[in-house]
Amino acid sequence: MKKKIVSLLVLIPLLSMTGCGENTASSERTSAKDGSDIHDLYSAFTALAKAKNYQVNIEVSSESGSAPYSYNVTYTDRYVYCDKSGAEWGYALSSQGAYRVDTVSTGFVASELLFDETGTSYSDLIGSGLFASFADFVSDGFTNSDQNLVIKNKKNQLAALKFVGLSTSDFFDLTSVEASIGSKGLLSSFYLDVTVAKVLRHVTVSAFGDAKLAALDSFVASAAPFEAPVNLAMARVLFKAKNYSRSVIDYSDNLTNDGTEHFLPDYYYGDYNANGAKQGAASAGWMGINHKKYKGEDLYGTYLFSLTSSGVSLNTTGVYNASPDISSKGNVNYPSNLVLWERLELANQNGDENHYQDNDYATLVDFCSNYQLTTSLSAINASPTRLAIQMANMGAKNQTVTFKLYYQVSGSDENYVIFPMFDFGRSNLGVVDGFIRTSLS
Repeated sequence: MKKKIVSLLVLIPLLSMTGCGENTASSERTSAKDGSDIHDLYSAFTALAKAKNYQVNIEVSSESGSAPYSYNVTYTDRYVYCDKSGAEWGYALSSQGAYRVDTVSTGFVASELLFDETGTSYSDLIGSGLFASFADFVSDGFTNSDQNLVIKNKKNQLAALKFVGLSTSDFFDLTSVEASIGSKGLLSSFYLDVTVAKVLRHVTVSAFGDAKLAALDSFVASAAPFEAPVNLAMARVLFKAKNYSRSVIDYSDNLTNDGTEHFLPDYYYGDYNANGAKQGAASAGWMGINHKKYKGEDLYGTYLFSLTSSGVSLNTTGVYNASPDISSKGNVNYPSNLVLWERLELANQNGDENHYQDNDYATLVDFCSNYQLTTSLSAINASPTRLAIQMANMGAKNQTVTFKLYYQVSGSDENYVIFPMFDFGRSNLGVVDGFIRTSLS
């Protein structure tokens, strides 16, 4: 017998290099290819910050006794790649600019062309800010007499965290950052140790000046940035505009409509009918307000509201979220934020240009998180298996995008939950628009 999800799930919601000292002879000299002539930390970090070709090995061990593991990150002027099992990542450079390299079961896949915050494509990789590298460390945190150092410079502590794959939020659990180099030089004696919450990440340089990966050399030689199919690209534009509706379909039968959810740039509202109410869904919404006055009170953040027979009832007694950006990730979970839209190269056409299927695990996990499915699937020991995307009437007023997330319990047949999205560009609620226009100043 198939196990189904029966509960109604309501949508609820590199440091840049600031300068390298180049006023000493040690920073100006040209190091040997193997780094054997580098014997102090100032020279080591300066040479690595300037380098366009090196490989590091990161060994991870824990005091808890969990099994240690290691992985490599290879830096070249044409590509950068991390081979950490299950969390591989990479970037490469083409004549058009940089693209991400995704790792799939059949090999490598090129992403779409990447752009910086100004909309400009990248002409260089190392130092681009797309990933952490030794270019993120500041050399004024070292002297040319240092061979062993407990790093106290906060910029370099944060750079070290990002370099080993952690985030700046891990700074609060940071125990120490230590660096050392001996007389044997860069490859034989240099290391960087980052300890966070009793987990040690030991970094060494395993190649300097001649790092390469044969498989990526071959891939990058002929690869080009991915160009998204017309309809998928159009669907992404529709979702990024943050104005659409969702039919809330009962997960127990994938047929019964429990209501409609409205997603707008400044507010979200879930309008649930009697069937939705039976399952505990209450019609309510959240409004993002950026320093506007309501009844003489200055409001900033995301606030709960409901609709009554007389209009909008805004609850100002507490802020639901400190940010007024209602559509930001981590506030109300807008599908505009799906990882899917940044990884369209992993969606495969399934019959025609209106049907696609995505089996990428990271995309599936993100979809479950965004649509509040993770806990429900876990409760029945189910795992997501694939995501089907069906589009209709693209470019017309009544265009729709329907997601079907398939999942499976071990030993059972595959099942799915369905998410019909519609009213792109016209999901507005007149009563709410009127309230914002006339009651907030």
